[in-house]
Formats: sequence, structure tokens, C-alpha cells
Amino acid sequence: MKREELVTNLKNSININIPVFLWRIASLEYDELPIIIIRDSDDKIEEVASGSIEHNLKIEIELLMSDNTLTSSKVRKTLNSILQEIKKSEDILGDYLYLDSVDLDLEQQERIVGRGMIELTIKYHTSKWEI
Repeated sequence: MKREELVTNLKNSININIPVFLWRIASLEYDELPIIIIRDSDDKIEEVASGSIEHNLKIEIELLMSDNTLTSSKVRKTLNSILQEIKKSEDILGDYLYLDSVDLDLEQQERIVGRGMIELTIKYHTSKWEI
């Protein structure tokens, strides 16, 4: 399955000393942060030729960080590091890669919790009836 291969390649391309998970849904504790979670959330499909399908796969890369002195600058720097790692592997991540958005949020809880979200679209092609 090409979709699974692309998502795995994306996961393996992010090497910034933060654990990376695909679809982690368990509750998180402060001591597990920072963490990166990748979700392949939506796939827009269009038949482009007889027997050929074009996929526009939406990817969410969520960064969660926590620290008593966490700043938006530190979260931005980490998001940028993730993007630079993806850039290095762009040739193995589908036919074309789009950066759709980058969002950032900080929240005061027991500690300061930072959340960053990178949204990408990976365009790739398969035979009809394949993902």
C-alpha cells in the first residue's frame, strides 16, 4: 500500500530527538512530552486516467511540548526543525508535497503546554482500487 509507505517514510524522516508516533490515541502525561504524532486524516481521490487514481492525502503532524519555561519561540523553532527534516526527504514523500498550514498554541496548565500543528498534503498516484 503506497499510502502506508508514504506515511512511514514521513515518520522515519523526522529525526530531531523527539519520539514520533503514528496515530497515538492514548492519554499523555507531562513526563512523556515532547512528542510528535502523525495522522493521515483524509484522502481526496480523483480518477485522472483510465485505471489511474490521483490522491491528495492530508497529513497532520502534531507537536506537543511541556515545560515550566516553555515559550512560543521554542515551539516555533521545533516546528521549523520538523519542516527542515521533511524537506530533506521530500523526494520519497509522494509526487508532490504541499505545506498547507502551521499553527501554534500555548496554554498554562500545571506546566506550560505548547501545541504545534503542521498540515501537509501529499499528492501521489496509484492504480484504480488501491490506496
